[in-house]
Amino acid sequence: MYRFNRINNTLKSEEYVGRKFKTEFIGESFELEEGISKEFLETCKILDLKGLAPGATGNVSLRVEGGMVIKAGGKPLGRLTRKDIILVVEYDQKTNTARVKGKFEPSSETPVHYLVYKNFPEVNAIVHAHDPLVLKNSELVEKLKIKTTAREIPYGTLELAREVIGRLKESGYVFIKNHGSIAIGKDLKDAMDLMLQIHRKFEDEGKD
Repeated sequence: MYRFNRINNTLKSEEYVGRKFKTEFIGESFELEEGISKEFLETCKILDLKGLAPGATGNVSLRVEGGMVIKAGGKPLGRLTRKDIILVVEYDQKTNTARVKGKFEPSSETPVHYLVYKNFPEVNAIVHAHDPLVLKNSELVEKLKIKTTAREIPYGTLELAREVIGRLKESGYVFIKNHGSIAIGKDLKDAMDLMLQIHRKFEDEGKD
């Protein structure tokens, strides 16, 4: 995760303190169609190749039968394999617990993704990026009228989920202050296309 330093125009790492929810493993394996896992991993690689998820930042999730799949936490998007895809069967807000199937802990942003799906039945895919072009251009974010969270909110929290959900009611793309961006869609291609569309807008503005 990265935070933009306005003093010297550089990105600095946001302090990572681990997952802010409990994980209950209810199994190591689960069925996932080969076509779905292939598209999931390809979407993750595109984010990496485009430079939209430096290091181990960013994530992708997809609504599936039985819950949602999301990448394992702390795994670079460009090097994911099938075993790095985690099935989140349920996230319980009251106990702040995610019930999952897989070999690893799910992404620290699991609560945000799960609650977005819960609040938007038409949404089936989420792409979360840490695009340096967007992070370092707050003035351009305002110029392009991109929906933005009201303030900086700690990652992976219910507070952030509520703020993001509120903004997503106005736009399918939301900039999370000093953190990253989230794009939603009816499928992975739809969400990824929107993420890349905004990225290209920032590229084009930078050429002027």
